[in-house]
Order: sequence, then C-alpha cells, then structure tokens
Amino acid sequence: MPTVALSTMRGRSIALKPPRVLLTGFDRGQTVGPPGETATQLAVLTAALRLLEQHDTTVLETYVKTG
Repeated sequence: MPTVALSTMRGRSIALKPPRVLLTGFDRGQTVGPPGETATQLAVLTAALRLLEQHDTTVLETYVKTG
C-alpha cells in the first residue's frame, strides 16, 4: 500500500527511511499548519497526496508555503 509521511523532523524522517516524506516547516503538533489556517492545511495535504504519483524512488520533499 503506498504511503506518505508528513513530518516536521528532517533527521528522524531520514533515519526511518519511509518511501515518501513531506517535510513541513511548522511547529511540532502542527504538521499540516497552524490551527484555523484551513487553506494552508489543504495545500499541505494536497502536496502530500501528490507524492503518491512518484512510484520508483524514495522521495523527501519540503513543503514551501506560497502566497
């Protein structure tokens, strides 16, 4: 089953070696964004789901908030 990990901790994510990781720059406990920022949260989740399109390699990407 394809999986995507969302993380705020780069070092731990690299050590665990999941197939796909989206690193976010938010605080621990707010991996998809601050409370109440639904547009940001939706953008993070969309970016994470897009990683599922990549099948052939380990993916480690960093989410960058735009706008």
